[in-house]
Amino acid sequence: MDLVSRWARVSLGIAICSLAGALGCGTASSSGNSNPSGNSLALGNGSLNFGTVVIGSSATLSDTVTNNTSAAVTVASASVSQSVFQLSSPALPLTLSPGQSANVVVAFAPQAAGAPTGNVVLTTSLAGASPLQITVTGKAVNAGSLAPSPQTVSFGNVALGQSLAENVIVTNPGGSSVTVSQASASSAAFALSGIALPLTIGPGQSSSFTVVFTPKATGAASGSISLTGSASLTNSASGAKTLGQQSESANTTVSVSGDGVTPSAGSLVPNPSSVSFGNVQVGSSKNVSETIANSGNSSISISQAVASGTGFSISGLTTPATLSAGQSLTFTVTFAPKSAGSPSGNVAITSTASNPTLNIPLSATAGASGTLSASPATLSFGTVTVGSTKNLTGSVTAAGSAVTISGAGSNSSEFTLSGLTLPLTLSAGQTANYTVTFAPQSSGTASGTLSFTSNASNGPTEALNGTGQAASQHSVRLGWTASTSTVVGYNVYRGTVSGGPYSLVNSSDPNVSYSDATVQAGQTYFYVVTAVDSQGTESVYSNQAQAIVPSP
Repeated sequence: MDLVSRWARVSLGIAICSLAGALGCGTASSSGNSNPSGNSLALGNGSLNFGTVVIGSSATLSDTVTNNTSAAVTVASASVSQSVFQLSSPALPLTLSPGQSANVVVAFAPQAAGAPTGNVVLTTSLAGASPLQITVTGKAVNAGSLAPSPQTVSFGNVALGQSLAENVIVTNPGGSSVTVSQASASSAAFALSGIALPLTIGPGQSSSFTVVFTPKATGAASGSISLTGSASLTNSASGAKTLGQQSESANTTVSVSGDGVTPSAGSLVPNPSSVSFGNVQVGSSKNVSETIANSGNSSISISQAVASGTGFSISGLTTPATLSAGQSLTFTVTFAPKSAGSPSGNVAITSTASNPTLNIPLSATAGASGTLSASPATLSFGTVTVGSTKNLTGSVTAAGSAVTISGAGSNSSEFTLSGLTLPLTLSAGQTANYTVTFAPQSSGTASGTLSFTSNASNGPTEALNGTGQAASQHSVRLGWTASTSTVVGYNVYRGTVSGGPYSLVNSSDPNVSYSDATVQAGQTYFYVVTAVDSQGTESVYSNQAQAIVPSP
């Protein structure tokens, strides 16, 4: 008697269970179909932050929309509340099959400075469902540029065989970095030093170099210093793609002039001829080296050196002092402001030189200490599965004056900071974005504090919180109708392809049910059962049942 006539076929049913209780169990029909959890459309993040984008360029970011229902759903149309944001793809209408996802790509192409916020609203065919909304934000800034100070350098009279140097500060007032690739002087009487190329100047930041005048003959000499650079048009948001041109030119020139004169005996020459400290915050100090040289053929006796002006002082020049012919002496001029303002001062050196009183003008700007703020005040990560991570974006903004951040970090090992390269100097009004990652190490509530160390007058903090949740585990529970013939047990087989091949997952068991706890999240399995008699003979396979294990 064949096995088919000895036993009735085993009728197999199936259920998918979540041990964590989040999904429950769903029973499948004997044909093997099962219905994955979920009954709606879902967005990946629901928000897109483009960070900083330069005016005249554009960038794209994408979110995902996923059909978690058991039927096809059509994304019919989309509307955007701000014209500066545009939906790039997909082409609508778009039909998503069950479980299918599509990228929603949004472009940000600002034409004016500002920080626009808008919404992309997706209307779908899902009955009773509200439209999907993606919040889009960004900041538009001007491209970087070069602004030298001073724009004109006049060296005055410099004796032949001598050199005089002047410092030039070049600032980038734009919102993107500028890379200086070339720097040159148009006349052999002028040279540059103290500039290493290529040189990158960040938004709101400055760099300095020195122009040296060495007259080649008596009489007037003039020329220019040319800086050739390019401003970056790429954006600051992680994951955003910049479209089109990546940079544009950013060039500038500094006019230079001087007069070569015949050297006189015993002349005292300063280098530089004046000292500009730029902007120094109240409570800080800045040192600048100053050199005086004897350009004559006889010794010079220095009897007095005095600094005047609020906040200015000198060190390293002890009087009386003697400079022999051709000898030089370097000392330090310090500016340490106690209050905001734009003071000026002077270093007066009295000597036996042909210029008995040498005056070196001093200038500076004293800025009030800046403040630093972190936004948002609290980063709440919600529930995150243990073993997984979640990222949120925060930002720090300087106000009042430039602020240099020297340190930043969290007091909890479950929250980590990235995206800031320290030390980082922010000009007044400038914002820097960063990323905080929550990686729960165990189930339960986690909290922490993000702190920043800087020269600001305050010390901002940001509260961090989240909840760790144990990873979900799944099992597949099988049940079948007992055979009408005498059997001693049943064998359960499993495969990953419909129709087999199958592998035995249990030993002959008299029970009419079996729970398979070795399944993996996100996988699909196919099961069949056979009956075994006392002789060890097996029946043919039962009907096949399919199990789709949810992810995670």
